[in-house]
Amino acid sequence: MLKDPASNNGVAVIRIEDNGRGMEGYTGDIMWNGGNNNGGQWNGGWWNDNWNGGGGFGGGGGYPPPVAGNLVPNCQNNIRNKISSQLGGSVNFQGSPSPRPAASFVMVDGTANVRDRQGRQGQIAYHCSMHPNGNVAESSFNVTNGPIGGAQPR
Repeated sequence: MLKDPASNNGVAVIRIEDNGRGMEGYTGDIMWNGGNNNGGQWNGGWWNDNWNGGGGFGGGGGYPPPVAGNLVPNCQNNIRNKISSQLGGSVNFQGSPSPRPAASFVMVDGTANVRDRQGRQGQIAYHCSMHPNGNVAESSFNVTNGPIGGAQPR
């Protein structure tokens, strides 16, 4: 951080340096929630701020951010609703997907057996990008096996 918003009329100036050669795409997350460090000096560590109840992202401190326990059920309900509306079908989820942190999101990947409205069966792979609070940011599924609904990636 080149300029602290507290001493720069509320404007933060951040510099990102890439000392490597070649062209690559980069992504990143910048989060700001107003914050209040109770008058303490900025020390370069966002986790020392007191926003969201103290101690960093969501008040839990550190990285990766704390995650809600309803990530997998919320993802699967979202996929179930997509299958129902797009294929008129039913879903039987397989195994236990494991959420994994990815930047400021949590990824959930899994597989399921699906039956469409014509009774055709097949398998899908599904993916959800989840907010740590358990809300679905994005979800999709791909048919991996079977003639169900003439389905394409959704």
